[in-house]
Amino acid sequence: MVIGCTKKLLDFLGIKPQKLTTETDPLFSWTANLIILNRRKTLVAVNNATKCCFVLHGLTAKSISKLPELIKDGIRAVLQSEYVASEIIGKYLDECG
Repeated sequence: MVIGCTKKLLDFLGIKPQKLTTETDPLFSWTANLIILNRRKTLVAVNNATKCCFVLHGLTAKSISKLPELIKDGIRAVLQSEYVASEIIGKYLDECG
């Protein structure tokens, strides 16, 4: 899985941007942005191929270490809300890495 982050999100995470060396399938690519909503940090992630999105509201400094699990949980939740079969969700998360 490739997650393209905006500058604001990269600054919040405290990481430097990396150049993508290989081309990836847009189905496994996501774009994430950090916004402030009601004085709380909110991550908005959108799939590049399907434009399917989810929101993680109320991020804190402690949640940075749990961010990969939170993103996978967000993807799982949005696919379940669209009534995608659990087997397909599992295969997608396994293939995207």
